[in-house]
Amino acid sequence: MTAALAASRDLWCDLVSGGIGPPSVAIHALPFVLDVLPQAGEQLTIELLELIWRCVHFDRPDETATFQELRRMVIAQRPRLFGYATDPNQEIAELAKDILADIGQKTVSSKPA
Repeated sequence: MTAALAASRDLWCDLVSGGIGPPSVAIHALPFVLDVLPQAGEQLTIELLELIWRCVHFDRPDETATFQELRRMVIAQRPRLFGYATDPNQEIAELAKDILADIGQKTVSSKPA
């Protein structure tokens, strides 16, 4: 578990901490992140969802081809992400909802009106 968390943090630094959008290598890393996600424990799930969110949360007008490809890959995972949006862990649920919002999907809010 500790090694997986350290690896996810290293991946975070390599992929999204530059502030100018995800590098093209993220296209190769994201499938592995998505494959690990279902087996991840709670803390690693939070780390991986945060990483996924950073790959699709890029609001510059000159969105890159890399960003568009990452977005397409995450959109393909919508059914899985809807499951996380109802997770009892509020942080996991909110991250999943943020990802879904960034890919243009609406979720039903669990908060009373």
